[in-house]
Amino acid sequence: MKRFLVALFLTVFLVACTTSQNDDEKTIDIEEKNSEQKEEKQTLKKTRYIISFSEPVTIEVLEKYGIKESDVVNEMDNLNMKTIDLDENQYEKIKDASFVSHIEEDEAVGVPPGEKEDKSDEM
Repeated sequence: MKRFLVALFLTVFLVACTTSQNDDEKTIDIEEKNSEQKEEKQTLKKTRYIISFSEPVTIEVLEKYGIKESDVVNEMDNLNMKTIDLDENQYEKIKDASFVSHIEEDEAVGVPPGEKEDKSDEM
C-alpha cells in the first residue's frame, strides 16, 4: 500500500512538473507572438495627410503606391486634393511621386482667440 501511494505521488509530481514546463513554453511562445503583433501594429499605424496633386489622380494610380480605396477619407476633385490615411511605407512611396505637388499632415486648425474688447467707454 505504501509503495502504491509513493508511486502515485511520484506520478502526480512528474505530471505536474511536465505540465508546468509546457505551460512556461506556451507562455514564452504567446509573449513572442504578442511582441511581434505589437511591432506590426506600430509599423502599420496610419497618419492622416492632405495631398495636392498636379493632375487628376484615380484610385488605380494610388493602388500602385500601396494605397487602398479604404485609405481615402475625402476627395476634393475640383481642387485635385485628397485626404488619405497613410502608414510610413505608403507615405515614403508616394511623397516623391511626380504627380504629388504637396503633402502635409492633416491637423486641426482654428482661429486664435482675439483680445477682449473693452466696452466700458461706450454708452
